Amino acid sequence: MEESCEHVDGSIASTKPCSSVWDWINMLDMPSEVMGLSRTIPKVDVLSYFVEREITNVRVLHMLNPNRLWLRSAAQEQLVEKLYDELNECYNHIGSDRWRLETSKVQHGLYCAVLYEEVWQRGRIVGPLIGSRVKVHFIDTGLTELVDYRHLKFLATSFGTLNILDIILKQSNGAWLNEKFASIVSAQWTGSTYLSKSKDEYRKKKYTYNERYPRFG
Repeated sequence: MEESCEHVDGSIASTKPCSSVWDWINMLDMPSEVMGLSRTIPKVDVLSYFVEREITNVRVLHMLNPNRLWLRSAAQEQLVEKLYDELNECYNHIGSDRWRLETSKVQHGLYCAVLYEEVWQRGRIVGPLIGSRVKVHFIDTGLTELVDYRHLKFLATSFGTLNILDIILKQSNGAWLNEKFASIVSAQWTGSTYLSKSKDEYRKKKYTYNERYPRFG
């Protein structure tokens, strides 16, 4: 949004707030019990669950490629189950209009509750609203998807006290690792959730924000 200026008593004053100012203006009438743009959810303390050079059981949540994946310590599982149970108990029983996001409230950086595949999850808006869809990062799984904004609600502050539960892992020598991985699996990714075993089916599948075509040499 461009700013226009006019002279007021010999000074220059902006007659149109810039877009970032409009974002804050749009959020002034938010409910007091929900997460606003100024609130943040801290990342998990890795040292709380992982000790250097010790074997730790983990759950792989999402893999962009072998060099970039999101995981969670098995020790976090009970915490995750409790969060999901309470989140879904809350949002499945509140009124359909309560904490609903209007288009003016769909702002980049806002934490929200997202109904995705019939499960309420914590997310953060990371892209602009285009039509009825907005890009959302699921902070507890590492997934990023385009979601209909009508499936978003404000996130209650009570669900913002728990740290982000996913951990991103980036390994060194990534280029070598990707090529080595492709060679080992004969250029076939076997994860049923993300990629088909068939290279042809994979190349024809619907593209999402979560994936990049792997290099096969």
